[in-house]
Amino acid sequence: MILKKIYDSTCKKWIDIRTFGQVFPFKGAGNNLSTNVRGCMSLWGATSLDVIDVQEIISIKSTNLNETEKGRKDSASFFHRYMVHKAAYVTYGSIYCQLAEKNNFTEEDAEKIHQALITLFEGDAAAMRPAGTMNVQKVYWWKHNCKTGQYPQIKVFKTLDIQPQKEYPFFTVTETPLPDLTPEVYTL
Repeated sequence: MILKKIYDSTCKKWIDIRTFGQVFPFKGAGNNLSTNVRGCMSLWGATSLDVIDVQEIISIKSTNLNETEKGRKDSASFFHRYMVHKAAYVTYGSIYCQLAEKNNFTEEDAEKIHQALITLFEGDAAAMRPAGTMNVQKVYWWKHNCKTGQYPQIKVFKTLDIQPQKEYPFFTVTETPLPDLTPEVYTL
């Protein structure tokens, strides 16, 4: 009963738990309990459309205060960074309706996920990833007319023929829609 309350309260409070899931381990009074929330969204790791060219950049620290045992400066004044100048990556994902219902995942939650995906790199900058150098170009979102899906996921994903291209945005997409299933396309 207590695990059900934890499940319900965490799903109610946090969109990331409703969406992606979480394991909750508990310890106490000789009862080691745990419960988990299975997330309703599955999101694959992104893969590049083409072979990427990784550039190694060796930088020098501006100061090196570390000394070796012999009183000399430590040679750790160099460090390596890696940069990819141009690439296009693709990822796929799904929302499982049965788990969405169980987790109280709503249409409003789905809209928040759309916006989070399309603005993924806003405010996310680093020395080797300066602001504005990475972005999400498009998010294709299909809504099926039944809980089990009108078509298998792989068939839906294959309606997009995504090919690499040498110039920005480094890819082209050709859509081949399935009957009665047209994607919404979100762009930045």
